[in-house]
Amino acid sequence: MTTVDLVVNCFERNYRNVLRPGFFPDVARQCDFDFARRVALINNVDHPREVLELGQTLQELGDIDEVVLVADRLTDALETTGLTREELGRVPHYTDCALVAATLPGSPWLIYWDPDVTIAQPCDWITPAIALLDADPRLLAASPNWTTPELLQAESREPSGEFQIGPGFSDQLFLARRADLARPIYGHRCVASWRYPMSHIAMIFEARVDAFMRRTGKLRAVHRECRYTHVERPPGTHLRPETLPERLRKTRNRWARKLGLV
Repeated sequence: MTTVDLVVNCFERNYRNVLRPGFFPDVARQCDFDFARRVALINNVDHPREVLELGQTLQELGDIDEVVLVADRLTDALETTGLTREELGRVPHYTDCALVAATLPGSPWLIYWDPDVTIAQPCDWITPAIALLDADPRLLAASPNWTTPELLQAESREPSGEFQIGPGFSDQLFLARRADLARPIYGHRCVASWRYPMSHIAMIFEARVDAFMRRTGKLRAVHRECRYTHVERPPGTHLRPETLPERLRKTRNRWARKLGLV
């Protein structure tokens, strides 16, 4: 039997919502799927040990199986993925949590779920996605749809059953094999990475995975009918003011998007 772990990262702004009774069971309900393990990652909070206690309370209630401080596992995650803390740049928390999620011991398959994601109409997209990824070696990841089926079809390369196949990656919500992510794949670069948030400051997790996929010909499967929404929020106020080189790169990236270069 194929087993899948659900991993949700939380930080100062949203940990109160994530670490409340009912959040993890509701995610399972939205996916209509019985996860082998439900893991809460705690990252970039003001009082980590106090937040850790909230997670331990959820363990006692049976809502989750494990609560993990990203800081406690980051050294091992970096060693496994071949990165250094310096390479995460000055926005490390846009990458470190996903690296830890990918390298935690657990099930062969991983669902990484952003707390601001909601699947509008509950459906089991995971079971057919695993079958498709097992059958098609080109595929690295799968997700529900975030747009209309028509626009998704126009932006993808080909249909495959309930899915559209095409390039791209997002860390808002994805399914992948842990073994595909828990290895040194994060050093690739491509111009398409300029379209990602923070790309003028540092290469964040989703940009690194996307660059690897584009350089190696890997693709993503997106379920046409199972749709999710994501509440877009501004970057954290903890960021220092942008430097002149960062502002110049931001302008470059904006023009590249306007001209359709990325």
